[in-house]
Amino acid sequence: MARAMRPTLPWLRNLPWTRGILSRVSYTPTLRLMTLEQKMHYELNGWVRVPAVFSREDVTSISAWLDDISKWPEDSKRWMHHFEVDEAGQRMLARTENVVPYHPGMAQLTMLGRIPMYVADAMGRDVFLYKEKINYKLSGGGGYAPHQDAPAYKQVHVHCTALLSIDESRRDNGCLEFVSGRHKEGLIGLTHDGIIDSEACCAMPFTACETDPGDLVIFSSYAPHRSRSNTSGRPRRLLYLTYNSQEEGYLRDEYYRHKREALKEGSLSLIKHFQGKDNFADRVVHEVEELFASKGGTLYDPQVTQMEHALQSASLAEKEDAEESLVVATLLHDVGHLLLDEHAGKTDFLAEDLSHETVGASWLDARFPPEVSESVRLHVNAKRYLCAARPGYWETLSPASKRSLEVQGGVFSEQQAGDWIRQPHAEAAVRIRLWDDRAKTAGTQTPSLHHYLPKIRAQVRTSA
Repeated sequence: MARAMRPTLPWLRNLPWTRGILSRVSYTPTLRLMTLEQKMHYELNGWVRVPAVFSREDVTSISAWLDDISKWPEDSKRWMHHFEVDEAGQRMLARTENVVPYHPGMAQLTMLGRIPMYVADAMGRDVFLYKEKINYKLSGGGGYAPHQDAPAYKQVHVHCTALLSIDESRRDNGCLEFVSGRHKEGLIGLTHDGIIDSEACCAMPFTACETDPGDLVIFSSYAPHRSRSNTSGRPRRLLYLTYNSQEEGYLRDEYYRHKREALKEGSLSLIKHFQGKDNFADRVVHEVEELFASKGGTLYDPQVTQMEHALQSASLAEKEDAEESLVVATLLHDVGHLLLDEHAGKTDFLAEDLSHETVGASWLDARFPPEVSESVRLHVNAKRYLCAARPGYWETLSPASKRSLEVQGGVFSEQQAGDWIRQPHAEAAVRIRLWDDRAKTAGTQTPSLHHYLPKIRAQVRTSA
């Protein structure tokens, strides 16, 4: 049987913040671990719920610890509090992490107690604590987009997470939902944001993992999962503990050093999966500004830059009184070109289809509702549709658009065109396409990007 406690004891004795803890540790070598059925469930599905690992009295004590921790003052040099914003615009605590060095009880629970023993049993190897966090998900708290944890863990390759349920976790307050059996496929549909793209998600059947206080859920860092927002009046506090194989060394301090350096102020995670209201809208606006500042000056075609093309397109949409979501989608319809650094200044531009519409839509999907992301996803095929459905349309295309049409699949058949236009958001994509075609004139006067920033902020996704 894999161990989790004895190999860590000499190492723990050398850490000043664990002095005094070890004398209170009760080592229980006969502690019940997972049954054969539970271990098989973990192996086959990538996750398993182990009920009643902790008693009601245990959970009451741990719950009191979490209450105390939630009241700690903000201190960026020690523990890390992360906040979101409720419907009234008030800040509420979303997550606390890096608490072990400052709470002896949590150190004992996470490093010396039964939790690492269960994880070691699941992984079949000795483990070290890699990171710890408390996700509060108070009433109205935001959800998390479908993702795998592994992209956030740069320092380790073999890792596993244990979730201890402090509160009752149900569908209405945002329990975890897993996709079973996909944990051995590596990273699936990974986007620029470190989450699973919407196309891959469409083929994923999510299973709700409801828990009671004291239940332990063990899951692979490659197991796809998500959680929805808390629409109940109850909190859903879960303690997440990630462990790595001892063979890779003790890397917890390195992880938190890296995280502090990598995260911008106000960010919740190294991957952009949180869908609650924090300062997310401001960060999205900043990302758009940065993308256009760094890549918008590249050539869209010989006549206009990427920035000029985007502003001309959005200006045309505004002049036709398009709804705000469609104006934003039109402004950002070629964001995939910026993300891919794909532009007319490169000799291989248009030599192959890099699916900029799919790349762009996946990026937008993590930030905006489908009215924005899906119309962008469809705007390339809108050209294929228009060539089939509108006589004479092909002749109006620029030489660059005609070349790209060929690498993008060519003109739709009559059957393809009829099927395509019946999709949700297809009509919006056609409108974007028509504005796109007219937005290639040098010297055209348009509003600046700054004019559109309030519209972008207003359209940012705010819930799961």
